[in-house]
Amino acid sequence: MVTDPVMGNFFNCTLDCLGYDSRWVIYGFMGGIKIKEANMMKLLNKRASILTTTLRNRSDEYKTDLITAFSQRLMPGFKSGEIAPIIYKTIDLSDAKHGLEMMANNRNTGNIAFINNF
Repeated sequence: MVTDPVMGNFFNCTLDCLGYDSRWVIYGFMGGIKIKEANMMKLLNKRASILTTTLRNRSDEYKTDLITAFSQRLMPGFKSGEIAPIIYKTIDLSDAKHGLEMMANNRNTGNIAFINNF
């Protein structure tokens, strides 16, 4: 499964990364909503599926239930270390510009965590 909050110019790159019988979950458009050209035959040849989701139009009750389920099912794994985020770099919030430039230039291979040391 591939998850994608970017889209836009990265559409074809993500399409190339898909494996056979994979699922591509799109949940954002940080890179823009328009795609200039896409070879959709690649999607067909890989027998891949595109799924979309958003929390924007969900009710507060749905979001609350989702947070509760996440906390009950996944937090124990985070606490034990069985589940861990991929942190590329931790950057002080006062240097946020550097971190945002790093993301804009695709120099990270994981999450950039901004921390507040004030």
